[in-house]
Amino acid sequence: MPVLQLHNSSVKNSLILLSACFAFPFLLKSENSVTPRIINFTKIIYKAQNQIWAIAQSPDERLYFGNNDGLIEYDGARWQTYKLPNKQIVRSVSCDASGRIFTGGFGEFGYWAPHSASGQLQYHSLSRKLANESIAKEEIWHILPHDKSVFFQSFGVIYRYDFKTVEEIRPPDNIMFLQSVGSDLVAPVIGKGLYRWTPSAGFSFIKGSELFAASRVIAILAHGDKWLVCTENQGIFAYDGQSFAPWTTPAQSALRANQLNKAIRLANGWIALGTILNGVYLLDDTGRIVYHLNRENGLQNNTVLALRQDRAGDLWVGLDKGVDLIALSDPLTYYQDRSGKIGAVYAAAIHQGLFYAGTNQGLYAKSLSGGDFQLVNRTQGQVWELYQDDSSLLCGHNDGTFAINGLSADKISPITGGWQLLPWPGSDYLLQATYTGLALLGKDPQGQRRLSHRIEGFVEPIRFMGVDSRKRVLAANQYKGLYLIELDPSLQRISRRRELSAVDGLPTPFKIRIVQLQDRLLVQADTLVFAWDETRKKLTYIKEYRGISLTGGNFRIVPGRDGEWFKAYPNRLEWYRHGEFLGRLSVSLVPDFECVIPLDDSTYLFCLDNGYALLKRPLVPENAGQIPAPLISRIELLNATQTFAGNSPDVLQLGPAMNGLHFVYSLPFYTQPPLFQSRLVGFQNEWSAWSESASREFTNLPPGNYVFEVRANLSDAVRKIAFEIEPHWYETRWARILMLAALLALLIAFLVWNQHRFERHRRQVEMDNERQLQQERIKVRNEQLQSDIINKSQELANSTFNLVRKNEILMQIKEALNDIKGDLGARLPDKYHQRLIHLIDSHLESEHDWQVFETNFTQVHEVFFKHLKEQFPDLTPGDLRLAAYLKMNLASKEIAPLLNISIRGVENKRYRLRHKLGLPSDANLTEFLMGF
Repeated sequence: MPVLQLHNSSVKNSLILLSACFAFPFLLKSENSVTPRIINFTKIIYKAQNQIWAIAQSPDERLYFGNNDGLIEYDGARWQTYKLPNKQIVRSVSCDASGRIFTGGFGEFGYWAPHSASGQLQYHSLSRKLANESIAKEEIWHILPHDKSVFFQSFGVIYRYDFKTVEEIRPPDNIMFLQSVGSDLVAPVIGKGLYRWTPSAGFSFIKGSELFAASRVIAILAHGDKWLVCTENQGIFAYDGQSFAPWTTPAQSALRANQLNKAIRLANGWIALGTILNGVYLLDDTGRIVYHLNRENGLQNNTVLALRQDRAGDLWVGLDKGVDLIALSDPLTYYQDRSGKIGAVYAAAIHQGLFYAGTNQGLYAKSLSGGDFQLVNRTQGQVWELYQDDSSLLCGHNDGTFAINGLSADKISPITGGWQLLPWPGSDYLLQATYTGLALLGKDPQGQRRLSHRIEGFVEPIRFMGVDSRKRVLAANQYKGLYLIELDPSLQRISRRRELSAVDGLPTPFKIRIVQLQDRLLVQADTLVFAWDETRKKLTYIKEYRGISLTGGNFRIVPGRDGEWFKAYPNRLEWYRHGEFLGRLSVSLVPDFECVIPLDDSTYLFCLDNGYALLKRPLVPENAGQIPAPLISRIELLNATQTFAGNSPDVLQLGPAMNGLHFVYSLPFYTQPPLFQSRLVGFQNEWSAWSESASREFTNLPPGNYVFEVRANLSDAVRKIAFEIEPHWYETRWARILMLAALLALLIAFLVWNQHRFERHRRQVEMDNERQLQQERIKVRNEQLQSDIINKSQELANSTFNLVRKNEILMQIKEALNDIKGDLGARLPDKYHQRLIHLIDSHLESEHDWQVFETNFTQVHEVFFKHLKEQFPDLTPGDLRLAAYLKMNLASKEIAPLLNISIRGVENKRYRLRHKLGLPSDANLTEFLMGF
């Protein structure tokens, strides 16, 4: 969608732009030849029914349309339909300064206002305030704000709303639409004429208006100190306060024939007239037809139901089938070849009072005074270039090169494909790029251009070329390849040719374009731009030209005039003068053949695939560049149905769970699709990349204060909204203090516990060490005891053995003494014999030996006697002595000497001990006592 967008307000004071009302007077003389851009919105786009009954614009630049489906809202990015309570047709729409949208339908009128929290429109009925039910059968076709009131009107009743109460007003008869003319409120009464209405005097007839009794007045417009009364079938009348007379305008006959239905005054003084049968007429303030727009030249339908000029100066047309936007603010005017007669335009020129357009179907010409295009003789086919050379016009054509004279063409070169002509420095020659190499055009003796000769040594198709200061030619093949060429001094042949490649800095040999921008010869390879570096003898990558970035975009560089140049994107142009940004134009040039042609010092022609566009540059209008800031329509919670208004002046408070947000925004500027940048200050301070998307979402935002900002590429204005995501209770300051205190308490508790644990561990370690030392002591003691026991056992065994040996020796001595006594008889006196025997017996029966044995035995077997006595209390000391000997594993013959009895006596004692111990016969007494 077309528009020229100024870079900033300071540019307005110095920049000269096109204004449609001044664009090429010769083109305005033909109503249907050049027109403003018309943008069609079908019901498929706005998703409602065909008929648009009324149009209004709110203070925030949104547009509202009355439709059979309800009230349609359009913010530049989205269409949304709102239904009346009973889904009535919305016949009338109006907005006031506060942003309320008044609507009317059958049996209903009221207003819509955004909800303070969600921002969604909510309907408030005013018809319910009526004391009677007169509205039930009325349909509100017209709404008129006037003098601090709003008037809702059917054809039979007027309702006045003073923002407190609703008052019913009955006109003299059925009326057409109530009109506000200056301070006057005028009612066209059907069959009677015009009536002026005041709150105090009511209706009063305007003298002379009975002229309109037989006609329907559809509009009354202020016109200086006069009124223009627009009728349905009788044309327009001028009223000077005394009388009515037909207004002098060439449009009268057309208006009478085509049933005038709507009329409004435009901001520039023009009058827009909508008809039932033949579209829209735009008249200047003198009544001259500036444009006639209908289905043939761009409207979707010829039946006009509504007209409204928006604040940008563009005209919205509600039709019986859709809604159209006439881009009057667009500095471009268009010739659109809807019939396909001339085709896509590749070249244009003004020469000798004719305007020429070179197309894919031939060279066409038309008079500057108007008329239709005519094909220049012999030029049917593809035209590539029109070159103005002194007083002649040359046409580079698929079939060769022609010199043009009026509607005649003289072929001056048979070489096919005259793509480009350049003057050869220091000569009268023109260097030409053709399908089969390079050629030179010279002059014959009469000074007329003629083919001089081909340049030998090069036969490739050359699409673009440029000549540097050293007279070297940079030539780009139509399909693939870039060459650096030098001609010999005679200009007859190529002396040197170098095909540039990656080694020379050329990244790709495809899509090569050569552009001369005054002081620089640039090479554009796909999306990259290069210049020849003579020092390095190769191409160098150029990131910017005079401070303007040449990176990051799918654009072509197109030269203008006097230091001006363009960046041609697929759907727009950016316009520069040297390093100064002049503006942005919404226009699409022919892909791969982007061409901007300076027709004269103040006019550019843009070649399009179905015609051309013109840009002429008189003074900047006062409102140029006044593009609003984007609107933040609403903020939606992700994974929830709740929404918030995007225009809240206060900081929006959001709960801690509301940390996933979807921002919906738009730019209410309707003639060009904008690009948006946004950022969330406090989370992401860098602006996002430019995007066509009119929404952005953020997820998992932490608690904190944020400012969402959005801006569009058509304006420097920034829209912002502040909000705060509250923390969870455990994220608040007091909660953090409490948690810090709790953490400190836990830390202290941990330290205390750790200290206690350390002490316990220390004590445990000490106890373990002590236990280990004790165990080691016990072990050492046990080992010592064991050693002592072993030693004592050994001593006991030794002493027992000695005692046994001693007793055995004594018994042997006793036996020997008895034998000696038997042998000596009296010779051994009895007294001595008995004394010796008694001495021996005293030693054999000595208690001292037993006590020593018992002491030693007890040291080795501490509790043997104790446990034995406890378990067998009937045991005698003799039994215990025998048990002790058996415990030591002594045999009966060894025990006998110790007891000083015979072996049989020992056996008897053993028997009695076994009996006392209760041992069975098969039990071993010795083993039992040794294990006891």
